[in-house]
Parts: sequence; C-alpha cells; structure tokens
Amino acid sequence: MTVASKKEQTATVKVTRPAERRLGPIQRTDRLMTMAEGSDLLGIPVSTLYGWRHRGEGPAGYRIGRHVRYRREAVEAWIETRADHRLLW
Repeated sequence: MTVASKKEQTATVKVTRPAERRLGPIQRTDRLMTMAEGSDLLGIPVSTLYGWRHRGEGPAGYRIGRHVRYRREAVEAWIETRADHRLLW
C-alpha cells in the first residue's frame, strides 16, 4: 500500500457541538459573595463566619477551589431562620 492510497482511505469526520448558551452579564445580586462580604452583611467578624462554617452552623456556602463563597439569597434565608419568635407581653 502506498502513501497516497493511505490518505485516500482516511475519512473526515465533522464534529458538531450544540449551540453554546450565552449567559448574560452577572447581575450584582447574582454574584457570589466572599467571606469578607458575607461577614459585612451579617455584621460579624470573618473569623466567626469561619467558625460557624467549621461547625456547620452558618449559612450554606460553596467551595470554589480553595475559596468559600455565599449566595446573598442563602445568607438572607439563613438570617430568617434565626429570627427570635418569642412572644412579647
């Protein structure tokens, strides 16, 4: 078999991919918050937020690589679960 006949036997395969979904620009409210931004929102030191996370007591966070991020909605929902519902006389 010659080199020319080997080239003739190869087939070209066209790979088609689904259309790429374009996400719009991240809105200010959709952006994930850093630990510092989360602690500012809660009015607590960053070290307290780290401690809560370690003990599983704080708002739900996401590990992105070596960083921890929070959704504003998740932090606000967590705040609502901490509401004091004692009856005032």
